[in-house]
Amino acid sequence: MKNIKVLPVAIVLFIAGFLTISCEQNNINESFGKITLKLSDAPLDYAQFKEANITIDRIEIRKKDGKYISLMDSPKKSNLLELVNGVTETLIDYNLPEGDYDMIRLHMSSSEMIMNNGNSYFNEMDGEGFSGNGMMQNGMMFNNNDGSIDIPFETMLTIMEGIHEEYLLDVDVNQSFMLEGIEYTNTGSGMMMNISGFSFYPMMRFVHMSTSGTIKGTVQSEDGFLANATITLMHSDKEYTSTHTDDNGNYTLIGIPEGADYSMIVELDGYMMDSSQNGTVMGGFDMMAGSKINMNFYMNSTN
Repeated sequence: MKNIKVLPVAIVLFIAGFLTISCEQNNINESFGKITLKLSDAPLDYAQFKEANITIDRIEIRKKDGKYISLMDSPKKSNLLELVNGVTETLIDYNLPEGDYDMIRLHMSSSEMIMNNGNSYFNEMDGEGFSGNGMMQNGMMFNNNDGSIDIPFETMLTIMEGIHEEYLLDVDVNQSFMLEGIEYTNTGSGMMMNISGFSFYPMMRFVHMSTSGTIKGTVQSEDGFLANATITLMHSDKEYTSTHTDDNGNYTLIGIPEGADYSMIVELDGYMMDSSQNGTVMGGFDMMAGSKINMNFYMNSTN
């Protein structure tokens, strides 16, 4: 059994189906492009949770001149455990006036964990269960005064008429939800986990989809295709993101930025990677924008 990671700091991590929030502007003299923000999840590596929810109250975008435009102002609760293997939830799909924009601001109000046994745990984001010390990428910053998270664009976002820009917000459940007071009862398939609560340390990545690619494939052994194997994508020998195989042994990693020196690790209790059959996929590889790379893995049983 893979152990829960309980770390002092943390972040991405998709829902079946799509929710689109559209807003119409009334000034017919302006020209508009479109911005889309989708939510995804790098999953929790323990099966006794059925929900890991975050509620986002508002999303704003900042123009180069410092003025903010509201993109979403209705609370939206998302179960991050349903957002895996290429499934995304559309948070905003907004017709944005032409111009230059430098930052998106998220206002999160709460986080929640619900276990399969019915136990639930809830934290208000401005309470002790939320900290701004999470390891967030792309220069993200937590604002202690209002609990919002600022996400700067790596390069200035220039909206022109007819342009559609799409971004992915990937929240890492495994590193963002820090479990507390973990205890186990029973053994084997009957093992149950109990916790006293959790703290939420946001750990996430923000990706421009036009400059990224996709990796997908299968994990199998002599026993057939393997479910719940953990696929970890490394970049320059550091963990970048992860996912799990589904019931049919399939996995998908989306929003992988173009670049070099990527590698992958596959883990599953009772199995190990077969170096003789995985030699072509275990080494370093490059990602190009728009690429769709297929990588299949073979595991040997250790039992």
